[in-house]
Amino acid sequence: MKALLVDDDPDIRNLLSLIIKEFNIPFDSCENGAEAWQLFQQNQYDLILADWIMPKMDGLALCRHIRAHPHGDNCIIVIITSEKQHSDLMQVLAAGADDYLSKPFKPEAFKVRLQIALNSYHNLLAKKASEKQLINAKQEAEAANLAKTEFLASVTHELRTPLNAIVGFTDLLTEMTSLEEEQLNYAANINKSSESLLTLIEDLMDFSKVDTGNFSLINIPFDMEMSVTEVTDMLVIDAEKKGLELICRYTPQAETKFIGDPKRIRQIMTN
Repeated sequence: MKALLVDDDPDIRNLLSLIIKEFNIPFDSCENGAEAWQLFQQNQYDLILADWIMPKMDGLALCRHIRAHPHGDNCIIVIITSEKQHSDLMQVLAAGADDYLSKPFKPEAFKVRLQIALNSYHNLLAKKASEKQLINAKQEAEAANLAKTEFLASVTHELRTPLNAIVGFTDLLTEMTSLEEEQLNYAANINKSSESLLTLIEDLMDFSKVDTGNFSLINIPFDMEMSVTEVTDMLVIDAEKKGLELICRYTPQAETKFIGDPKRIRQIMTN
């Protein structure tokens, strides 16, 4: 902590200096607000003790200048005044001062005020440390979330390659070779299961796109009945395994041609 004493009365400055030295606080001193303002712009002060009535620039004007400075909120300002009227004291607080000290004052009274200022300073340091910890924790969480998203995108991308190969070779197996009916059913099941896994992987990729802000919708012509049928065909196997019969009836009166994102429509229906 570093303090700045501002008073045009050398006796007051000497008295304040002796007391501040008891608290082992380094300080500078000057005799008017104009000099204090120059010093403030060149140095980092945590405590300002300024007389109200001074030549060139009074304590309230100095206080307002400091509060308007980018670093002005980081210091504690105590105005020293001989004025005791309530309205005048309200001016002190309105100028941005944290506290005031009325003259003539006893050294013990000033020590109490100084201890209050020190407590406020330490509370401010603790608040800043807490805010810094929160910022660091937020940044670490964001970095971890980004790493998770990038890992998810990488893994899902790598999984698509072998699954696409399974789908492709299954198609070749059914189209280019002579298979019995039971073998064709097995191949069809492999194909549908692979397609289901591909759909799941694409869903995971979509989640990663949402986290990175790259998620987007497309608008293309598509057949709703075909999309519904594709979803039904994909879910039939799971339904049969549970002893259920899944039936889809698309009424003839329902529209079939739409413009939108058929992939997202299928995701919604699957979910």
